Amino acid sequence: AVAGHLLGIHPFDQPNVQESKDNTARVLETIQSTGLLPKQTTATAAQAAAKLKRQCRPGAYVAILAYTTPSSKMEQAIRSLRRALVSHHHVTTTAGYGPRYLHSTGQLHKGGPNSGLFLQLVDQMIPDLSIPGKPFTFRTLAQAQAAGDIQALKAHDQQTIVLSLGKNPVATIQALTKSLTLARRLGVQLSGAPGAGAPARSRMTAVPDIRIHSTAKQGLKQQHSYWKRAKGRSRERLILYRPLRRHDAGN
Repeated sequence: AVAGHLLGIHPFDQPNVQESKDNTARVLETIQSTGLLPKQTTATAAQAAAKLKRQCRPGAYVAILAYTTPSSKMEQAIRSLRRALVSHHHVTTTAGYGPRYLHSTGQLHKGGPNSGLFLQLVDQMIPDLSIPGKPFTFRTLAQAQAAGDIQALKAHDQQTIVLSLGKNPVATIQALTKSLTLARRLGVQLSGAPGAGAPARSRMTAVPDIRIHSTAKQGLKQQHSYWKRAKGRSRERLILYRPLRRHDAGN
């Protein structure tokens, strides 16, 4: 209840979750009458990366809404994506599989602070299964739930990106992660290039004892810190680097 109050949502009421359900029902009616899903804009991995790079800002969070089949490879791909968003673009991330996230964080997404960037990952959902007693399949239902939630998010002026995962969902997410990492590295190189008005290069000093245990903690660190990846003996870890302060110059 306290967390809900701080986040600006009612912990015992979910009006916007019902909103997504109502949208889903309307989408299913459209599918049954026309045989088609409502038209919506989807992005490629490169387009999604470019849009995320433009929209990431201090205080924002990226919610990854995965309408796909959970697996160890999928978990690793999403984990790497979150790490890239945190370490290269300095935003907090959340991740959940659809449609079940609708009943956990769905109310926060639509009724909470207007600081979310919503990345929906939708695969082809093959093989498909029929639903006894219903004129639509599980695939159609999941697609309708995804479309209904996007409609609800847009109705609340939230920023959304729909990425179709295609035939190889893990590879598509990996391509997105790579684009996000390369885009950030290129931006850093250009901003530090020599020339008129180029910023002076900061001296760096390591703080080797700082380890980050979750993406949430990473996103809450100072926005202007510098992140550098380092490989330890047993596992990869992220180490925080900061500009050398003036009073440290003589050390």
